[in-house]
Amino acid sequence: MESLCITINENEALKYLGYKGGEVPQDLIQQISWCQERIREIAAPRWVSRTFSLKRDPDGALFLEGTSFRLPGKDIQELLADCQECILMAATLGSQVEVFLRQTQITDMGKALVLDSCASCAIENICDQVEESLFKDWKPKGLFFTDRFSPGYGDMPISCQRDFCTLLDTQRRIGLCVSGSGIMIPRKSVTAVIGLCKNPPKKRFRGCEHCRLFRTCAYRKEGKTCGKA
Repeated sequence: MESLCITINENEALKYLGYKGGEVPQDLIQQISWCQERIREIAAPRWVSRTFSLKRDPDGALFLEGTSFRLPGKDIQELLADCQECILMAATLGSQVEVFLRQTQITDMGKALVLDSCASCAIENICDQVEESLFKDWKPKGLFFTDRFSPGYGDMPISCQRDFCTLLDTQRRIGLCVSGSGIMIPRKSVTAVIGLCKNPPKKRFRGCEHCRLFRTCAYRKEGKTCGKA
């Protein structure tokens, strides 16, 4: 695929930082900009994917064909209800972002919080780019993508990350492993499953950070959303 570009949505970073609306301090905007530049300098994004056919038990449980791995939970069964295949993917920003974040935590916890939020935005953006690249390959075949669904979403346990990484051989291929306690290393990494379906899925809620009214929204000031972004 084409080179991955580190992009950070400023509104998304503010959301991670707990922003509820109103004026944003200029020094915070400057910190976000600084963190974005540092992440661009040191990140080495990598990703891997693999396509599996889906098998279903009479009770609806989903298995990846050719493996003994079951995708647990009712939420993933609902998401993949119209799918005969799915894609497992994993992406990471690389180890240097992890090292820099730890160093910053020692010297400036406030800046480290902003850096952590920006890094979270960056890895999600990388996943968006990976998904877009994969979709270009599958669209000519007349297939559509479901939402991206990661371990820890809904009723899929976060412990599934280990199975995802094993099936994708992430330690060898992109330097991503899972610790004994179940934490991905580097931490700014994502695993996910995407369903392949013949009909366009329902339009998903993109999130407040993509709305042009993000900083002036009356709903956000009250801790609510309009649900239309």
